[in-house]
Amino acid sequence: MMYCQYREKKRFCSVVVSIILATLLAGCASSEQKESSHAHAAIAPLLIQALAERQSGHLGKAESALNRAIRIVPTSPDVYYQMALLRELQGHNDQARQLAKRALGLNPGYRLEQKIEFFLSGLSI
Repeated sequence: MMYCQYREKKRFCSVVVSIILATLLAGCASSEQKESSHAHAAIAPLLIQALAERQSGHLGKAESALNRAIRIVPTSPDVYYQMALLRELQGHNDQARQLAKRALGLNPGYRLEQKIEFFLSGLSI
C-alpha cells in the first residue's frame, strides 16, 4: 500500500515537472513548435485534474478530463499514458496495454518511454 502511494506521488511530481519544463522551453522553440507547446500547455490542467481525480477515486471524472485532453491534443503520449494508468485501475488491462503502446508510438521522451515500458512490464496478462 505504501509503495503504491509512493509511486502515485512520484508520478504526480513527474507530470508536474514535465509540464513546467514544457512551459519554460516553449519560449525557445520555433513557431511550429510553439503552437505544439501551447496545445500541450492547454492540456496541463486537465492532466493535473485527471491525476487528482484518479487519486481521489473519482475514476469517471478522471476519464472525462483525459478524454477532453485527447480531443485537444490527440498526439500527446502523456495523455495516453495517463489513460492507460486509469484503465489499469479500472481492471481493463487489455485496453491499458493498447493505450500504453499507443503512447510509445507517439515518440515520448526518454523518461516517459521508460515509465511506459515499466508500466507494460508490470501489467498482468
